[in-house]
Amino acid sequence: RVTFEDLTISTAKYGLRTYSPVREVIVRNCRFMYCGSQGIPANHDPLANGLTGADMAAKFAAATEISNGGGCRVQCTHRAQITNCQVEYCLRAIRVQSASGGGTRVSDCSVANCSDNGIYFTGVTGGSVQGNHIHNVLHQGLLLIGCSDVTCQGNTVIKTAGAGIQVFSSAQVRFTGTVSYTHLTL
Repeated sequence: RVTFEDLTISTAKYGLRTYSPVREVIVRNCRFMYCGSQGIPANHDPLANGLTGADMAAKFAAATEISNGGGCRVQCTHRAQITNCQVEYCLRAIRVQSASGGGTRVSDCSVANCSDNGIYFTGVTGGSVQGNHIHNVLHQGLLLIGCSDVTCQGNTVIKTAGAGIQVFSSAQVRFTGTVSYTHLTL
């Protein structure tokens, strides 16, 4: 088990990045800022600054203000628990990958002003996304790819340029009490 607790991480490619074969990862009460991004507000709220989708694509391609990276990316073989964390002004926010042991959870987190996905599960078996607040992300608010037996409950997603909720190649996924508002058009 690897535990990260009560940390503030900023100005990095990834604030936190774990790889398999780590079995279990716990992230609690952590704050991630300016990870995979210089944190320039226009790159995270393009409508407020008159930027188009083409403008944003050019910024991604140039990789000078926004690069590959993000707040918290956990890849583990068994279980991840990410609770009470904040992610702001990052390229990507929270991603959990390959956790197949059941009990994976992202709960009570706040994601704001991120240029990619809010909370992203890929290849997760047996998990939950609960009580999170996602605001102003420029791709999907909640994204599940290749997941099974995942419950998303009581999340609020506001202002996304992609889907508030997107599910792809997944089975036995349940959404309850999850609210998505306002789609951005770039």
